[in-house]
Amino acid sequence: MPNVAIAYLYFDFRDNDKRKISGMLQSCLAQLAAKSTTFPVTVEALYKKCNLGSQQPTQGDLRSALSSVVGGFDRVFLVLDALDECSEWNQFTGLFNMSNEWRDNLHLLMLSRREFDIERALEPYHPVKIHIDQSQLDADVRLHVKSRLKNDIQFSVVPKDLKDHIEDTLVEQAGGM
Repeated sequence: MPNVAIAYLYFDFRDNDKRKISGMLQSCLAQLAAKSTTFPVTVEALYKKCNLGSQQPTQGDLRSALSSVVGGFDRVFLVLDALDECSEWNQFTGLFNMSNEWRDNLHLLMLSRREFDIERALEPYHPVKIHIDQSQLDADVRLHVKSRLKNDIQFSVVPKDLKDHIEDTLVEQAGGM
């Protein structure tokens, strides 16, 4: 049976640490190390190098450790969600270089709103692009909000016209998110 692992990261605009490359590398490294059959020696060495966790590792050390851990799996899938919220997305070349090194077993799925700069930066890597129509996203958001307003006991006392206003405002402000 193949040894497969998945790591997921959401670049959260509300959390500055989760908007940086180092946070992404740390999260992916921790998730993959936890899924390894034995604790990766490179992660233990990095921990010791950083004075038992009292210092932050460099991005280079994190990339190196992540590359080593990825090599311990038959296949690794990294899902990076909300790339447009990453404050350092333009520094992804190191990750792409690692992807080239492990071409057969590292697979990247990056999700983002359409941003010209990101599309242009990713172009040399020949990404497969899937564009979702904004109206479909708005319809999904509307369905979810409508369901919550209808089924949540807290909203049972709210007048219908106010519920309609809440629904319209949330869908408009969500922008498909």
